[in-house]
Amino acid sequence: MELKQILGNTWCIAGHQSIPLYRTDSTHCILLDTGAQYQRRKIEQVLDENGLTPIGLLCTHTHFDHFGNATYFSEKYHCPVALPLGEAEICRTLDSVKSHLFVFSHGQIRNDPKMSSIPCLVDHVIRPEEQDTYFRGVRFRVLHTPGHSMDHCSYITPDNVCYIGDALMSGHTLHGSKLPYAFDFTRSMETIRGLEDIQCEAMVMAHNGVITDGYRELAQENLAVMLDSMEKVLALITEPMSSDEICRAVCADLGVVVDTPERAQNLERFLRPYTEYLLDTGKIRMVIRNSSLCYERV
Repeated sequence: MELKQILGNTWCIAGHQSIPLYRTDSTHCILLDTGAQYQRRKIEQVLDENGLTPIGLLCTHTHFDHFGNATYFSEKYHCPVALPLGEAEICRTLDSVKSHLFVFSHGQIRNDPKMSSIPCLVDHVIRPEEQDTYFRGVRFRVLHTPGHSMDHCSYITPDNVCYIGDALMSGHTLHGSKLPYAFDFTRSMETIRGLEDIQCEAMVMAHNGVITDGYRELAQENLAVMLDSMEKVLALITEPMSSDEICRAVCADLGVVVDTPERAQNLERFLRPYTEYLLDTGKIRMVIRNSSLCYERV
């Protein structure tokens, strides 16, 4: 990982994942997201090598690869954490995390470093009606971009650089994913359509890269990939099928590897929003077969 300047005081810790930061002076910064727990040492190394100390953590959402170091950095650097309201509730306690990551047991969440690092009491809450937020002496514009997660937000720095988080993907992350994820596909698609006309000097995607134009094309590309994935899942429902049967069909057709119980749980969690979207849009319906809940095409 290395520190790269994007524009003005907006920089980025670049590597497998992009973690933007806004420099408030020569030795202090606000981190936009905190990376995953396994990236912690590399992030600390980049900060130390460049003489930077975080004075605030402004986060987009609570997924482990974005929020996994929030509590640790907050305690190490004695700095506040900011999150959108809905995300702040998700990470409030282990029980809150459990209620959101519904397929995992309390014990799994408590003993898995990726999940156990998420709980954090947030200091600065961004409300749904707020269009900007004044955090640690800096005013950031707020874009409410829900869908990928419950209350995902993106931020525009004073340099007019937009950190879009996971609201948009690019490159291999976009086209290499066998099953793109969204917490709510309907809201995610609405968000993507709303980003077609975004005005900014540069856009940073967490996964991965920085672009300075072509925002409309990127949004349309994301939407096309999402709709194509939905059609692929729908095509696999050839008869009344249970969730497990749909999972097996996805593994066989899309080449998704499920070789551990945790991967099976993650696949169940990833597929649930697909069936919910197909239900809500009238493409499939629920039926009972042999006392089991199944889904069939309409």
